[in-house]
Amino acid sequence: MFYCNIFSYFVAIFSEDKEIKRLVKDVEDTLETIPQLKSTFSLQAEIDLAIQPLRSENAQLRRFVQEIIVLIKCCKRIFLWCEHYV
Repeated sequence: MFYCNIFSYFVAIFSEDKEIKRLVKDVEDTLETIPQLKSTFSLQAEIDLAIQPLRSENAQLRRFVQEIIVLIKCCKRIFLWCEHYV
């Protein structure tokens, strides 16, 4: 990755300075923990994982609305039946 080349350059220039080496190592270690900088990072996979709970909630709400529609149709039939015999 690009940042590795930069740090390698700094290490080569300041190879005698132990503090610079330690600082560069710390920065490299920190950068390695950032998932977006890894070659295996998949933005689409991250998006899919993030919206999965929303998809589940959406499916639940759709089922709930379908059940409500069925209940409304039943109530309408009962109302019409009662209206017919009253």
